[in-house]
Amino acid sequence: MKKNPNLPPLPNPQEVENYPHHIERAIISRKSAENFYVVIRQKGDDNKWHETILGRIIDGRYYSMEEYHQTFHRSYKDKRRRLGETEETPAPTRKYIRHKPLTERRLKDGIVLPKPEEIENFPFEVEGARLLMNKKVLYVVTSTFYKTADGKRKEDRRYLGRVVNGRFYTTDEYRTLFKRDGTLRNNA
Repeated sequence: MKKNPNLPPLPNPQEVENYPHHIERAIISRKSAENFYVVIRQKGDDNKWHETILGRIIDGRYYSMEEYHQTFHRSYKDKRRRLGETEETPAPTRKYIRHKPLTERRLKDGIVLPKPEEIENFPFEVEGARLLMNKKVLYVVTSTFYKTADGKRKEDRRYLGRVVNGRFYTTDEYRTLFKRDGTLRNNA
């Protein structure tokens, strides 16, 4: 394999500040034109060479991987410079706070699901009963989850009934009072 004459030479370990000289087998490896890593090469059980990365060399200084992730962003820019921080002033702490509380559950069409407390005759005694809207029909279901033999997660739903005009009807009650399209039966 020919070496590219345009690439800068590898840095000398004696010239690198904070270099881990106490690790005997540590060497400098190039990952791209400007990216230098300090690695240990070992021959594995599969008779191939494997590299263990100890740290990175940036601007002539060695950083362990832990120091590197604390100090730099992925684009290799110093975090302190990016955040407008100097050596004396610390970086601002960022807290992610949800300013708008979740008060209602909206679906895609802008339909708001009612709370179970607002539904007359809701089956609170059934453990895990929840509301589910499917094709603008509001159902009350319970779900059990299981894994298949190939590791996929599946859901098994048990439909308890429907909600019509703010009232819960079991499946049997619904069949006797309503037609399939949701209109009232004549005999009801």
